Amino acid sequence: MNRLKEYKARREWLKEARRQVEAGEVSLNVIGHTLQRFMRNPIRSVVSYCDVDSESGYSNTGNYEAEVKRERKGYLADIAALESAIAKQRRDKALMDATNNITNKIDELTDYDLLLRTYLQSTASQQDRQQDQPKEKAKGGRDLADFRDRIVCDNETDKEVMLDKIGRLANGKKGRKLVLVMVAAMEANIISGKPSFGELQKVFSVEGTYQGYDNYWRRWEAYGESKKGFSKSEIDRVIRLLSED
Repeated sequence: MNRLKEYKARREWLKEARRQVEAGEVSLNVIGHTLQRFMRNPIRSVVSYCDVDSESGYSNTGNYEAEVKRERKGYLADIAALESAIAKQRRDKALMDATNNITNKIDELTDYDLLLRTYLQSTASQQDRQQDQPKEKAKGGRDLADFRDRIVCDNETDKEVMLDKIGRLANGKKGRKLVLVMVAAMEANIISGKPSFGELQKVFSVEGTYQGYDNYWRRWEAYGESKKGFSKSEIDRVIRLLSED
């Protein structure tokens, strides 16, 4: 094949490839590989005067070479156009992926916010129901004390604020950590007396069992501020948290 036919054939491929890229009908990697592997290879056809005259219909090599130059110029422009289309598709895909990631993240946060609000509403409703229910009985039939009554405050508003502070430290705790919060509250004269595990279950989302809770209370009563009980720095740290506004 002479150079003129080769340029024309390549230009046809380039135009079709560009159309497929812009329409999203082909893999960008496949087109890019073909472009680098084959389309950029120079055309090395050797054309004689007779080839020009018999195959191309040109009466002289001058006209033929001029036509070859025009096709080569168009060929290079087609390469640039295809590369531009590939780059644009890749930018568009990257932008779309980034947008989808942001959208998915927003959806996740929205779902989380909905779940959190539902949980808080459910917790509030449960606490309201618990307050309306008759006072629970501890072992032996005696009434189970209300933890709120242990909070040392002058008015109900301050009592609810302190209850919330204690709850933020007690929720999700069990055993040693839960007892540490109660010990610190007692040491700071925020609550009076030792609350039972059942009292805490009524107002907070505590974990563990009453056996584990009682075991750490006995250790505190036996060893106080020591390695076997609780260190002074541990207690002071919790007191500071309870004292913050």
